[in-house]
Amino acid sequence: MTQPLCPRCHAVLHIEDEGALVFCWNCGAPQVRLSEDLITLAEQQRNAFLGQDLLQSTGPADPNPDPSAVVWKSMIRIAAAVCAFFVLPSIFLLPLSLLVPAIVLQLYASRFRKIRIGSALGARVGLICGLFMSLGMSLVSTIGLLLYRFTTDRMSEVDTGFLTRLQHLQQQAAAQGDTPGVDFLTHFTIPEFRVGIVLFTAALGVALFVILSTASGAFAGFVRARTQTHTQTR
Repeated sequence: MTQPLCPRCHAVLHIEDEGALVFCWNCGAPQVRLSEDLITLAEQQRNAFLGQDLLQSTGPADPNPDPSAVVWKSMIRIAAAVCAFFVLPSIFLLPLSLLVPAIVLQLYASRFRKIRIGSALGARVGLICGLFMSLGMSLVSTIGLLLYRFTTDRMSEVDTGFLTRLQHLQQQAAAQGDTPGVDFLTHFTIPEFRVGIVLFTAALGVALFVILSTASGAFAGFVRARTQTHTQTR
């Protein structure tokens, strides 16, 4: 049995009579003593309060979850894995990336067989796959271009050829007296303007790709819905 301690100075208390009033021999503080039954009751009430608070914070568990509900955590994981596998091949063969939503739906349906797949779910999966594929292909392409620029001298030849062609176009516009054309071509001599044009073009390409991926996912969901309906009616 552990010896009682003074809560003020933590000195060991020497209790000889259970019913006597006890003072600490070191600091003189009076000691409040509780019976074992009262301590046990207080611990039970404390545990019951903590259990009720935990239940309220987490919410009651559903004893009968809907098997047809979409588990988005698993769906996103499958989409991320499939997109990571198809990123590099899709850079060289872009139409291959439009098959990714159908593959994700197939893999998810093979794991969760009670899921009901339709055009709406397929469109959302296509949107997720489009975003993942756009991010992956943009990252890989950026790294490849940076390595190509800083490890080879071919990009300097491209820059020189572009500036030469731009100067030739400016001279043609000036010879024809096309002052607005000369002013417009002058903007391309500014590196920041060229970067802005490239980023704007890339943003348009990403938006178009996401739209196509969403449409591909919706079509794949529509086909699977028709297949499921045909299977159930047979």
